Amino acid sequence: MPSLRWFFENVTASICCLAAFGGCSPPPKPEPAAPPIAAAPTASTAASAEAAPPSAAEPAPEAAPSTEPSPAAAAPEPEPARPTQSPLQVISAPDVAFLVDYAGSAARERALDECDTEAKGDPAVKATCLEKARTKFIADVIRFKKDAQGKFQLAIYKRQGSRLDEIYIGSVELTEQGTDAVRLKFTGREKGARPLFRGQPSVVLKVPTEYSIEIDDAGFGRVTYNAKIGLVSQ
Repeated sequence: MPSLRWFFENVTASICCLAAFGGCSPPPKPEPAAPPIAAAPTASTAASAEAAPPSAAEPAPEAAPSTEPSPAAAAPEPEPARPTQSPLQVISAPDVAFLVDYAGSAARERALDECDTEAKGDPAVKATCLEKARTKFIADVIRFKKDAQGKFQLAIYKRQGSRLDEIYIGSVELTEQGTDAVRLKFTGREKGARPLFRGQPSVVLKVPTEYSIEIDDAGFGRVTYNAKIGLVSQ
């Protein structure tokens, strides 16, 4: 039986022989790993890319020009409609009377100034003062009508709730002054104390629209009256 030493010597010689004749080749080197394949963009990543702001290298898109008209190009406001009737026809139309716009009158403005001074910051005193000032203005409704002879008359009424009390009536002459005014002249035949135009022989009534007239009274200032149909019964 061969000895252990002989076994190792023969194994070593065999290994050397294989190496000398190319029987033994070194282990192959590992191949480099292939670069990773880029994944196709998904719908979410595409949407994120579209929503992302432009980079500094890419110019931002220009804003669309505004379609809003500039103030200078805006259409001018329409002028108030002029009366299609003559001023005399407006103030003397059948069944038409004119109700005072006291809240928008100079009489109301004067009362506010006077009552502010009198009240000295007391709301109750001011309210009482304004109520007294309103009762002093009694020419609530005016109307132009014709008498039996076809002459014009000016009638003035004080309003008490839904009731109208005639407090003045007088004969007048009416003459048109241009396209928006009428001159009123008192002819002397009067009944009752005149609450408007005291001591004035004639006045000019402005007729700015077909539905209103304006007076300028020495005691009350500018007062507007608005047309009402059927306010005064015949």
